[in-house]
Amino acid sequence: MTDEFRSPYDLASLQKDFTKRLSNPSCEESDIEDYIQGGLFEPSERLQIHQNNVHLSLVDTIVSSFPVTSSMTGDDFIRAVAREFVKTELPSAPMLSAYAPRFADFWLGFDKAQDYPFIADMLRAEAAIDYVQEMPESIPISPVEWQKLSQSKILLENNSLKITKSKIAFCSRWPIIDMWLAATGQLDFDGIEMADNPQNILVINVEGDVFLHSLSQSEYDFLSYKGEENGVEQRCEIYLKNAEEFGKDSLGSVMASLFEKGIFIY
Repeated sequence: MTDEFRSPYDLASLQKDFTKRLSNPSCEESDIEDYIQGGLFEPSERLQIHQNNVHLSLVDTIVSSFPVTSSMTGDDFIRAVAREFVKTELPSAPMLSAYAPRFADFWLGFDKAQDYPFIADMLRAEAAIDYVQEMPESIPISPVEWQKLSQSKILLENNSLKITKSKIAFCSRWPIIDMWLAATGQLDFDGIEMADNPQNILVINVEGDVFLHSLSQSEYDFLSYKGEENGVEQRCEIYLKNAEEFGKDSLGSVMASLFEKGIFIY
């Protein structure tokens, strides 16, 4: 660094470069020492202050992303786990949409959280809600509309009936829907059977509103089949073959239930 005159453009470039170096998770003292001369803090102190501020900000972001889960664990506990998380895993991109969901994976492997493995799936559900909220709104076709169109076989013959992309479905070993209802005051925790009570979770954006549903195993299997894009005809054929082999719920009952949940679009 020199004392020569710098234009506003030069100063802006200097600040931008300094910020870029400082924001790099692998930044070391030697990366910024040429930018700091004099002042109250040495490069090592300035770097430590920045990293502390980043960690505090990330912890706040993590905790604020999971208000329902926080109400179950208590703010102090989830904040303590979040502090350990940000020490080992920093965001790889400015957008945090893919960062918060990684917290669930960290939770499962964190020693002090081993007594609460079900919290990881609560975190997944809450992260899915935030993610799906940002997806394009889908306008589902109603069962009545589908019944009218299906009489002429227009939908399936043209592969026009689609499955919305504005959703996330996952399976859990735990009764996550029941726990969610209890955490939001709609159910009594004492009435929840935790052992041998897995649930399949659907998070879906329907016309801008996000809903959390429990899926039967048959519904989850239907959604999990890899059909032509998001078409339905091939899924129906695959489901019927599997239903004959494994004795699953009737295709009609599965379709009717998924219609009610807003899965299908036209």
